[in-house]
Amino acid sequence: SDMEARPIVNVDVFRLILAYLPHRELLMMALASKFSREEATQHLLMRPMSLLRNHKLLTFCQFALTGDLSKLSYLRELTIKLVKEPFSSEDRAMVARVLAHCVNLRRLGILWCDMFIMDEPVSGIPEAISALPSLAYLTVQMHHDDQQIRDVLIRMVLHAKASLRGLHLPMFGDGLSRVEVLRDLARVHSHLEDFTLQFSTFTAPGVTFSAVRNLHLILEKNLPQLRDVYNTFPNVHELTIDYYMHLGETPPNAARVEDQRNGSCWPSLDLLCACPLIIRALGIVCPVRRLSLGFCDYDLDEEITETVSRLRPSKLTLDLRCGPDWVVPLAHPSLMLHSSRDAGVKHLFVKKTLTGSRRSPATTSSFMDWILPLLFTARVELLHVAISKSFESDSDDPQEVLESARAVIASSNGPDIDAEALAGDLARACASIRTVAITIAPIGHTVWSVDRADGEARVVKLDAFEGRRVWD
Repeated sequence: SDMEARPIVNVDVFRLILAYLPHRELLMMALASKFSREEATQHLLMRPMSLLRNHKLLTFCQFALTGDLSKLSYLRELTIKLVKEPFSSEDRAMVARVLAHCVNLRRLGILWCDMFIMDEPVSGIPEAISALPSLAYLTVQMHHDDQQIRDVLIRMVLHAKASLRGLHLPMFGDGLSRVEVLRDLARVHSHLEDFTLQFSTFTAPGVTFSAVRNLHLILEKNLPQLRDVYNTFPNVHELTIDYYMHLGETPPNAARVEDQRNGSCWPSLDLLCACPLIIRALGIVCPVRRLSLGFCDYDLDEEITETVSRLRPSKLTLDLRCGPDWVVPLAHPSLMLHSSRDAGVKHLFVKKTLTGSRRSPATTSSFMDWILPLLFTARVELLHVAISKSFESDSDDPQEVLESARAVIASSNGPDIDAEALAGDLARACASIRTVAITIAPIGHTVWSVDRADGEARVVKLDAFEGRRVWD
């Protein structure tokens, strides 16, 4: 009938509804009719997609190659993980064919999929990746790392049709860090903004990556000269440094700080993620707005305090191990205060990694014992405490903390902690605190404002919108 032929809702309104539907509901919507299937499929493909292991990858490829291949043009972000043997030549060819039709793909992650490159000199997959016309961000990480794999990956990147803005291609040894490779990379991808570089030794290539803003250095053996890194990447805003030291190795010696004040360091950094040992050894002395020191020793010694005082961050991130086998940190009166004239740390993010057992579960009072020493004489205004058994990144975004925890400890109910009671105790422990945020993974995230109108510290729970504004 005419009523049946007429759409129930306006098409634009229908598409707006689809845009807000969770993944499961979108899949159900695809079963309703041909029209809703086409619309739902488009929305599903436009969302970030992750294909884990062989079965999901091959099932998706079979679906994608059925019918109209133009639907693959909706794909914007794709991550493929943990593809292993058996993976035949036909399977490789099918993946390559799918990638060849992803003409609008912007982000691609290939994680631990050695079968895409190993065993066959030409699998078709590296060539398909090189030919992607819209690719802007590429991440590739392999289980095995030999010279043949490095050569294939470097050739794939240097022959890319698109000009990359983000490249994360960690390699053991000196793969991407070779002078000739860096020179070619600077020539082919001159607009690179986000870059991960892993090396044993670093020699300044004599070229400048002037567009790089976010730099991730993975150091294996020898620390580079800071002036070489600065001259190669002069406009870095966010710097992350990971240093891998084998058992029994001697830590690197600290550089003479006065030698780094001659223009061999950036004027300032928006974000620095590194341990105090490496910061001192490299001689980084510029002001840093956000400082993440990673896992910190519990005595909070002078080295950490000196690093915080020298870099003068307004936001500080610390990762503490919390459990019966770890020593409670000692109070340090000047950790959060840069000087008597400086405001000190205003935003403190404490990641508390649980290491307890069922016989010694974490409690609200035990968590106060661990965090009170950090607040001694502090002027912190925003305090964010995240509690989890595992942290996958340095991000303080509550959603990322919760999602990563759910993936790692999905069977756990989380620690038995009264979040509101903990928030109240924290507010009363430091008179400068205005906002307390607590993320308990995988349970949830809550934000409170602190009311001190009558001289007492009371916490007032914020709704989801107001709580999110704290981060936005």
